[in-house]
Amino acid sequence: MVNEHCSLDLADVHTLCEAAVDYVLQNVNTVGYIIKGIEEITLKAFPRERIKCLKADPVSLLGSENTSSLTNLPTVDFSSISAGYMWQRTRPDCEKGDIVLIEDYLTLMNQAPQNHTPSALEESKPDTKIKDTTNLSSSVDLTTELEKYHKNVLNFVERNLRHELIHAFDDVRGHIDSADCFHQACSEVRAARLSGDCFVGEELKRGRFDYFEGGLKCVQRRATMALETNPICRGFSKRAVDTVFQRCYSDYEPFAAPVYTMGSYGERRFETGVLKQK
Repeated sequence: MVNEHCSLDLADVHTLCEAAVDYVLQNVNTVGYIIKGIEEITLKAFPRERIKCLKADPVSLLGSENTSSLTNLPTVDFSSISAGYMWQRTRPDCEKGDIVLIEDYLTLMNQAPQNHTPSALEESKPDTKIKDTTNLSSSVDLTTELEKYHKNVLNFVERNLRHELIHAFDDVRGHIDSADCFHQACSEVRAARLSGDCFVGEELKRGRFDYFEGGLKCVQRRATMALETNPICRGFSKRAVDTVFQRCYSDYEPFAAPVYTMGSYGERRFETGVLKQK
């Protein structure tokens, strides 16, 4: 855990990612609400160590056709390749049920041309190391550092964490067969809608805006793209998504209604096992 250290170097992408995860877990109640729902089903605390910031798997990611050059970075859809839920154990440093945030794409995001504009450079700090803090996850200095200089990272972590937690919720509330394209399609539709992947602001960043049907089309598109990464479903993704779409698009569990904005709804915080592991 981040709060076990006496100093924190946010110039290190792994440390930055872990600090952002802790920040989101503490401050974003929509994320806490999903974890609370998971814990109510499993009757167990959700372990913080299940959320991991790791380098990309060279075989499945960095060596694949999804790898993009920095010159094409502004058009990269980070969330489709930057995080994952382990439906099965597919890499030696993870277990089934783990959530992985890929550090390589945080690095790419920080190297993106839009992050090197004059205004962005003016906000950059020469020294990003915070010292002499005994509880970094609640440190005022750390919170200020993250909110002021790493908003894009917080947004990235929040959106991807909420997306993968929806998969985790689906995995515990009913049997999800990773080889069943319809099961996977339903969870991808739900995750795309409830995570923030298709919020208006995110679509505008991608150069897309359709006031009336933009959200629905975005969910269809992103669920299909995500399903295509499963070799078993490749070529069948659109049909699978279309088949389950109406039912799964209207399934908001554990929420009572769709989530429409990043961040928290009100001031309420939910006690979860993750926050007690300190």
